[in-house]
Amino acid sequence: ARVSIVEKNYGFSPDIQTVGGEDGAYEFAALPFAFYKVAATVPGYAPGFSQVVAPGPDSVDIVLERGGSIS
Repeated sequence: ARVSIVEKNYGFSPDIQTVGGEDGAYEFAALPFAFYKVAATVPGYAPGFSQVVAPGPDSVDIVLERGGSIS
């Protein structure tokens, strides 16, 4: 999954992205203190977003729902 940080006050920050591992784990290191949403996308699934969070040791889980298709 491609995982991005969305700063609450400024919108998407495309330079703050990472790619999750096969197990879905991801990490952002050394983020400046601010309030963020975490956004995750994977082809074939609807995008997922977290609640607003601040950097820290707690994990943020995002569940992605399989997306529909148009034939």
